[in-house]
Amino acid sequence: MTAGDKDGASLFPLALLSLIICVDAASYGVIVPVMPHFVKKMDLTAFDVSSLYIVYGCVMLALPIPFGALADRVGRLPFIYLGMACKALALVGIVAADGYWGLLAARVIDAAGGIATWTVAMALVADYYPREVLGSRFGTLMAAGEVGTLIGPLLSGPLVDLTDKIYPPFFIMAGLCVLCGVLASTLPRAEWTRAGGSPLGELSRLFTSRRIVAASIVYVAGASFIGMIEPILPLYLDEKLRFSPTWISALLVAVGGSVAICMPAAGWLSQKVETRKLIALGLVVSAFTMPGFVLIMDRYILVCWMVLVGAGWALVFAPVLPLFTDAVRDKDGQYGVAFGLTNALWASGFIIGPSLGGGLAQYAGYAVSFIAFSAILLALSPIVWSMARPRSKAPEND
Repeated sequence: MTAGDKDGASLFPLALLSLIICVDAASYGVIVPVMPHFVKKMDLTAFDVSSLYIVYGCVMLALPIPFGALADRVGRLPFIYLGMACKALALVGIVAADGYWGLLAARVIDAAGGIATWTVAMALVADYYPREVLGSRFGTLMAAGEVGTLIGPLLSGPLVDLTDKIYPPFFIMAGLCVLCGVLASTLPRAEWTRAGGSPLGELSRLFTSRRIVAASIVYVAGASFIGMIEPILPLYLDEKLRFSPTWISALLVAVGGSVAICMPAAGWLSQKVETRKLIALGLVVSAFTMPGFVLIMDRYILVCWMVLVGAGWALVFAPVLPLFTDAVRDKDGQYGVAFGLTNALWASGFIIGPSLGGGLAQYAGYAVSFIAFSAILLALSPIVWSMARPRSKAPEND
């Protein structure tokens, strides 16, 4: 199938791209349960560990748009090959590293690989499928990423405990990355209009669309929300509610599983219901869940509450991606740059969220941090409702 096939009947490209994204996400997560091993082996400080995540975010912020622009010029598949090769190299490099700088270099390579894979996979989905089914297609792709984030830690921890060795999960994931790179050669040829202008010119054209501005605001806000929850909520649960690591893991599995299930459903709904309604609902649901972290003291109820948190994320992110494809088509633009932009926006949120949430939690308390984010998401809902209204027949500003 090529981009010219507008019936969107073949699901093979989506299935293979979902597998690639799942493996990519799983390879990122294998280090999480065994990070204490590297801390002890390399005598790392807390700042050293933090810097491994900061540099990952910086690479995520710097590379998506250049990678997307290049993919619009030279083709999509070379970046899938590059992404999988970088992932495999990084996984082997993590095991081989004998000090902080080796580990840091591996994280940079890992981040570059992830950016190459995610940016081009989303562009390929937009190339392959028509607008009418993009909501469910993007929902499936993002659900695959969520499944991967669950598989990585679930594979790594037990396998290391079972073998009493660090390298098995890393080598297994490296092998899967190589396999995915080989399988990517079977993807159908995607047709697209090769970019002629500069990436900055392409971005400036896209940002004349109100819908792109609205989608960008939503993307940064949603990523900030997730970026704040991931580091702050476990600290709160440990310090205030005395949750064990097992119960904290149960909460993360609950929200990840909820996102994986709800994302395709939300994508399908976005094909039936006006997009801005779902996004606004997702923002309201996400805002509503935040005070629950402070008010709910029962661990079983809180696990169930995290399912609602995941549903809110899905309602925000599954419908928002088609807004980017709409703007690209309206402006006769390039998907590579557009989805490079989404990854850069995601990285921005993952810098803003932990910084703002962590600062508020430290100086004003956890409750203020959660409620402040709730207020921000509520305030954004009517703004997005206004800016993401359906296109008019003469859309100079749409």
